[in-house]
Amino acid sequence: MVYTVESRTEKPDFLVDYGVLNCKDSFTIISVSDSNITYSLIYNNLEEEFDDQIQVDHPGIYHVKGMNDWGCDTMMTVEIEQDTTPPSFVMEDVYLSCKITDTILGFPNDDYSYFWVTNESDSLESPIININEDSYQYTLFAIDTLNGCHAMANINVLFDTITPTVSIFIPDLDCNSTNVIPEIENTDFEFANWYGPSGFFSNELFPQIESGGQYTLEIEAENGCKNSATQFVETHFDTTDFLLQYESFNCDNPEVNLQAFSSGYHEYEINLDGQWQFFEDSIPLTLPGNYSVRLVNEFGCISEKEIIILDDSYYEPILLPEVELNCKMASGELYNLYENNEDSKVIWYTDNGILDQDTILVESEGWYYLHIRTEHGCVTEDSVYVDENRTIPSIEIYGDTLIGCDLKNVSLEAQTDVSQPSFNWTTNSFELAKTQSIVVDQAGTYMVSVVNEDNGCKNDASIIVSPLPLPYIGMVDYYQAICEGETSTLDDFEIIGGTEPYSIFYDGHALTDLLPINLTEGSHEFSILDKNGCLADTSFMISEPQLIEVWVDPQIEIDLFDTAQLHAMTNLEIEDIESIEWTPSEGLSCDDCLNPSFDGIEDTHYSIEIISALGCIATANVFVDVNFQKGVIAPNVFSQPLKSEFPFDFVVVEK
Repeated sequence: MVYTVESRTEKPDFLVDYGVLNCKDSFTIISVSDSNITYSLIYNNLEEEFDDQIQVDHPGIYHVKGMNDWGCDTMMTVEIEQDTTPPSFVMEDVYLSCKITDTILGFPNDDYSYFWVTNESDSLESPIININEDSYQYTLFAIDTLNGCHAMANINVLFDTITPTVSIFIPDLDCNSTNVIPEIENTDFEFANWYGPSGFFSNELFPQIESGGQYTLEIEAENGCKNSATQFVETHFDTTDFLLQYESFNCDNPEVNLQAFSSGYHEYEINLDGQWQFFEDSIPLTLPGNYSVRLVNEFGCISEKEIIILDDSYYEPILLPEVELNCKMASGELYNLYENNEDSKVIWYTDNGILDQDTILVESEGWYYLHIRTEHGCVTEDSVYVDENRTIPSIEIYGDTLIGCDLKNVSLEAQTDVSQPSFNWTTNSFELAKTQSIVVDQAGTYMVSVVNEDNGCKNDASIIVSPLPLPYIGMVDYYQAICEGETSTLDDFEIIGGTEPYSIFYDGHALTDLLPINLTEGSHEFSILDKNGCLADTSFMISEPQLIEVWVDPQIEIDLFDTAQLHAMTNLEIEDIESIEWTPSEGLSCDDCLNPSFDGIEDTHYSIEIISALGCIATANVFVDVNFQKGVIAPNVFSQPLKSEFPFDFVVVEK
């Protein structure tokens, strides 16, 4: 038999797991990872075998030995630590006050697990502390969740709800103290607010108060607790009325006793020479004049009065008004100036004697004297001279008295010999102006009234403004042409009225040619313009002269021994023809008709003349040419006129 001998020297390999000792765990387990190995634990030179885990309860150095089946072993060293450190934290006492009325007891940090314990309940996580609860002690437990160790701390909940005390004093307002500062006994507080009649007033501790009403001081201490004090402030600004009694100085009473009357507490003062002087109820005065007296009541309020103490021992000189008898006042009244005193004796007198009347009526000029004796025997006098002034103002009116044409208006001015005149212009009772001069644009009677404002006397004057004399054309002599070829002429004219020199116009143009002047057919304007621009005009018509026309054939040819009709035509009606005449008349059936017959034997020149009923003439000529178709014997006698009319010789011809 053969045996194989192997050599095995490898050591076992394993892992050791262990924990720590703490307040939560009083022991720990050392465990190994491989159960096929034999283990033992060596501590303090003592060795103890174990399978795969072993419990230890002491901290220290432990050796774990593992041995395999062939006797090889591995030694591993572990240190078992012990953690029994308790939690560490700090807590302070909690203070509750009027400012902080409740709070939540929290935890100092998040490192531990906490809970609260009180003497009334356990395991409070986060208790809420209210100021209304009774004070007690709280205990906070802290547990370290890692090592299970715990610690505790006691905390006291302290309450500070002491209300601060405060009291105020505010003096009343019066005339001596129109504003005051309040007084405060306790000033140990943090905040202060004043409230007045209208609400919030001031946050100053000592504000200035200037009006009455209810005031409240609200304070807040450092702990937030509040308190307040209230006072109503009275006002005393009313003055006290008083009466003064005194008389006037007069001839019988050279000193006046001034007495004052009022109710309640008072002090009287009088202003003498700019200084206020105290007196009780009365004070003697030796001079008349204006005095100021005042009463000061218990609140310092002053009521003041002004008085005038008259001096009846000296009567002021009477200044009689100046009186003038004039047109304003036919008679004037002189009267005494001592009014409403029936005890005074008033005497009026003149150079002629005494007029024992308070008021007299003055009707004539001269000196008037007034004598007054008062009820105290004092005398005053005055005199006045009454003058008389009734001079009426003189009036002269200047200005043009003619109006019209180019003179559209005229200026009238009144002159007078007084220094303070007033004017009033009227016409037909209608008021025009109150000035010294006026401008009028119509003819009429104008009156001016002048008043002397010094004496009221009045005078009137008037002036007549007449219309200018107008020119007119009395006659225009002109010739109207009747027949064509005649000329119409302006021969003469006549101007009546107006003011020379005249400007003469013919058809709008100045007439400068000597008469007569030729006129054309149509309407003609004839006008004159005088020196004042006054115009007169007339018009006349120049008719077209009568035009007569007559027409005949200028030549008529006939055979010898034949008869021809001469035809004359005219533009006139038969009834407008005055006469018809043919010349010569030989050889014609009629010489006063329009259409005569010709039976002559020789050439003849005829002329027709027509005269109209107006005497206008028209003529026309015709030549009658006689054709000698047969032999004829020329006349053996020729008159000289015929020969002169026909300047040629007649011969006998044969045709």
